[in-house]
Amino acid sequence: MVGIDLLSICFAFSDDEKCREQLKNKMESMIEEDTNDLYLQYGNEKLLQLLFQLIEGYGTEAEAEQFIHEHLQYSSFREKLLNKYLQFKNYGKIIE
Repeated sequence: MVGIDLLSICFAFSDDEKCREQLKNKMESMIEEDTNDLYLQYGNEKLLQLLFQLIEGYGTEAEAEQFIHEHLQYSSFREKLLNKYLQFKNYGKIIE
């Protein structure tokens, strides 16, 4: 997806809070809610991964964890959560 690739290039300007907020707003506006189209679901997941990178880089740990929990319907976010539990040896959470 060309639009997503262009947005990822914009990350070079994300150190500036105003640019970062514009980038975040643009990505959020591109996300299609409640779609059954697999291509759009893939695009949504890519956009959400970019948003997560912004949150992870400039937000708090709690914001990042909340974002992951809100998007567990996507395999990449389930994987991030499982890896976090593995890192902290929280095996009980992995089993849940």
